Amino acid sequence: MIESDTGYRIYAIGSWFFDENDYDWACNEDYIPKNKYLTIKEGEVNSMHWSDFNQLCIESLVNILGDLSNSIPVNLQYITTGFDDGDLDIVWSVKDERY
Repeated sequence: MIESDTGYRIYAIGSWFFDENDYDWACNEDYIPKNKYLTIKEGEVNSMHWSDFNQLCIESLVNILGDLSNSIPVNLQYITTGFDDGDLDIVWSVKDERY
């Protein structure tokens, strides 16, 4: 996630590498969707504190993953979220199905 002049933006990337102790792994962009950015234009959401927006994203991902739990690809190891300039939160992991 990033905060821009036009509001919060969410994007998805994928990486074949993950290190729970070093979040710089997220710089390894092995999968980049063609239209990776989603700009949030809802005024109420854009006026949220960044930590509240982060929590909203975590809760939304948890709900989505709960609905799709039987559809998660078998080679997927982790799903994380967080701001570019901060720590990442592990929302789901194959080792303990954390969601």
